[in-house]
Amino acid sequence: MKAPKILPWLASRAGVSESRGEVLWAEACQRAASITGERDTSFYWGSTQRILVNLLADERWRTCHPLAWPWLLMQRGLEAFSRGARRWPSPTHTAHAGLAPLALPWLPAGTYRSAETGKQ
Repeated sequence: MKAPKILPWLASRAGVSESRGEVLWAEACQRAASITGERDTSFYWGSTQRILVNLLADERWRTCHPLAWPWLLMQRGLEAFSRGARRWPSPTHTAHAGLAPLALPWLPAGTYRSAETGKQ
């Protein structure tokens, strides 16, 4: 079975060689045939394409160094954490709002100096 003309582009986007892409294409065709039970229909070709894209995505993670991929997975989580951390109130903001005991819970009561007056 001939591979689609877009296969080299898909393989290069996933970071795999063209020969590995052709192997994955053959595997996707076999899986789609076993799932759909038919060949040369639009449902078969759609299933083959979806399976190929999933196989290429899995192959992309396989080519990464074992110590590198956890950091790639954490990157999105760290970005979300930093976006949330920007919304946290700063200690000076909480002092002005009268929430000093919440900002510095480890200090005994009455030891926090107000930023405005300089008094205790």
